Amino acid sequence: PQGTLFGAGSEGGTVRYITPQPSLTDYSGMAHTELSGTEGGGLSFDGGAAVGGPLVEDKVGFRVSGWARRDGGYIDKVDPYSGQTTDSDANRTNTYVVRGALTFAPIDNLTITPSYNFEQRSVNNYNQFWVGSSDRNQGQFYDGTPEHMRDLDRFDLASLKIQYDFDDFQVISNPSFFARSERVNGYSGTLYNLSYFQQITSSTDDQGHHLDPNGNTCTPCGHHPVLLTPNGINLPGFGPYVSNNYITNDQSNVTQEVRIQSSDKDAKLSWVAGVFYAGNKQSSNEEINDPQLPALTEYLWNEGMAKAWGMGLLPGGDDYDNNTK
Repeated sequence: PQGTLFGAGSEGGTVRYITPQPSLTDYSGMAHTELSGTEGGGLSFDGGAAVGGPLVEDKVGFRVSGWARRDGGYIDKVDPYSGQTTDSDANRTNTYVVRGALTFAPIDNLTITPSYNFEQRSVNNYNQFWVGSSDRNQGQFYDGTPEHMRDLDRFDLASLKIQYDFDDFQVISNPSFFARSERVNGYSGTLYNLSYFQQITSSTDDQGHHLDPNGNTCTPCGHHPVLLTPNGINLPGFGPYVSNNYITNDQSNVTQEVRIQSSDKDAKLSWVAGVFYAGNKQSSNEEINDPQLPALTEYLWNEGMAKAWGMGLLPGGDDYDNNTK
């Protein structure tokens, strides 16, 4: 059964990453690099190296590896009001990976292998562009979203494998700890809010009077321009408006597996038995930070927050906050 062989949750399929283990007898190493380019964009490159071998012959061995990658961007970030480029090839990504492992063989048939894996990915800006201000035939892609649309993702994985080999079977213990933290601009809070406000400002009662967010007639109303056009944001007389969306995901998993399995490859019967424990915690927080909402409310409806929305901003200047654990 896959759940027994590869852990909980693998019944739908399993992808196994089998990394080279530290050797107690031989040295080995490798290195590679790659370079490429994107038409109308930046350079991409990656490089990695690994080395390992015995520190104490037949007793202690090590293996370390590192890898870094840069994916060059091709979408330019522009100011939505002036049209000036603020960041060329903004949708670039940097990724870093480090792994280290030690193997100890203090007595015959016993090996102890602690290992640590680290990975960090940093997406500078999303792969999105504004169709109205871009020219796809000329390979010119522009993103005028006011926010810095990032994705910062990091995880740490530590494990400790203990294996004892008997004549016909093995006993293996493998505890591990996994921690992951991701902070991402899941979507544009500015464009999301303005599209919602556009819907409200276009609503009227039976007499054709405009309505405020509470559904009441706003008299006299503020400004009711078309807030979003094919070429960008339209807030004449208001100035720049930015509302950031943040999604923060945190995860921590602790697992412990103990397995007993046959080791005689020539035996007519192969068997495996074991127990598995997992303790998982995960939290997700989605928020839209909108400290300019009071000023924008006055601009659009000529009303304060309490009258237009029935309440003020949430702590920290948020107009939306959702926590899931």
